[in-house]
Amino acid sequence: MKISRRDFLQSSLVTTVGAYSIFNDPRSYGMLQNGYNFRGIYRGNLAILQGLTTKTTSQFCVLTPSNEKLGYAVVDPNGQQYPLKITNRETRNYSKWGIEKILVTGLSINTKYTLRVINPTSGKPIDERTFKSLDTDLVSPKIMIASCMKDNKKDPREEMWDNVAATSPDVIFLIGDTCYADNDNDGSDADYWRRYVETRSLLSHFRQKSLTPTLAIWDDHDYAGNNADGTFAKKEMTKKLFKLFWDNEPQENTLVKGPGVSQIFKAFGQRFFMMDSRYYRSPRNETNNPVQWGSLQESFLYENLATSAAPAWLMNGSQFFGGYLKKDSFEYWQLANFKDICRELSKQEAPIVFASGDVHFTEYMRIEPAVLGYPTFEITSSSIHSTTVPFNHLRKKNPRRIDANSAHQFTNIITTADPKNGWKLEAQSFKSGLRQTLRETMIVNR
Repeated sequence: MKISRRDFLQSSLVTTVGAYSIFNDPRSYGMLQNGYNFRGIYRGNLAILQGLTTKTTSQFCVLTPSNEKLGYAVVDPNGQQYPLKITNRETRNYSKWGIEKILVTGLSINTKYTLRVINPTSGKPIDERTFKSLDTDLVSPKIMIASCMKDNKKDPREEMWDNVAATSPDVIFLIGDTCYADNDNDGSDADYWRRYVETRSLLSHFRQKSLTPTLAIWDDHDYAGNNADGTFAKKEMTKKLFKLFWDNEPQENTLVKGPGVSQIFKAFGQRFFMMDSRYYRSPRNETNNPVQWGSLQESFLYENLATSAAPAWLMNGSQFFGGYLKKDSFEYWQLANFKDICRELSKQEAPIVFASGDVHFTEYMRIEPAVLGYPTFEITSSSIHSTTVPFNHLRKKNPRRIDANSAHQFTNIITTADPKNGWKLEAQSFKSGLRQTLRETMIVNR
């Protein structure tokens, strides 16, 4: 009998006593229960996201069985426990899975903590992860940027996140298509929920032994569907869904929430503007000054940029300077609006670097001084484990291109804001097996 992927996943998202598994028989997937093993590598029993993290706080999002209220504890190597509270719990009557969000306080930098998830019946841990708080004063942090997280291929969705963990980034930025919610989806609220749950369950990023602070924005596939825009009828529902799985509460002046799902993360003497490229986006057939971010979001950007000269990342699901592809870029579909935005950005005291995803290849670009008044760069990191085609980046010639590569990959950047010597970006992209695909040192002087 042929079983569809949907039927298989629905039947396998079940709860077992003492250990919670998304698989009926984990061994059939090269995994073992009680701390799964994928080819000898640890896997946690539950899908856990470490979200916004500061020097003294950390937030977690746990995918939990909806019929259980789990217990939690955080301890340091000396056994001291730390304050925590469950800030939100949501379930759906059409799903066996829900979300619990946790805030831990009283942390210190340079200490490794253990988060324990406790079975409410036995009182015993069913999952344990290690984590650290984040030194937001790091001078040269290592950030990771990735996009396009399709969950239908087991090996890439396992191996690529193991590779990420091996490089030990300080913060991970996921800039679009964190879930292909539109795949195998009938358009109902229940199916969007199911797809979010499935992806959170399946990606090994959420089952690593050591967790890493991770922030995210969406693009078309986790918002609605391929090339979706602001006319999507269910955008309020998906915004609430995305925020439930990814949103954080501001702590220590490190997070500012904006329109749609946009947000600003402030750390390391830098600012990370994570922009919403879908909620306000004009449809492709719009002829009267089509926009991507919309006036509310543009005002949010300019007002916050103007508060400081600290270097600013502009992160977006769609490429900025991808007009040469004649695809889903800011420069191609909303050119007049994009030129207006660049004129406003050129007036800002803060230097700006662009980061993007979407195109299913990784590309480093040098942006000419005529755009902002000084040379800068766009780093496109795509895709970490969605569909990729060898030599995809060779379809079109890009005069701004420094280098490009088509493979499953992610990008690490050591970013150093030095007022005297310029803003230094040491970028490296890696494919499976931590084989380097691209490397470039970039200097931005405003």
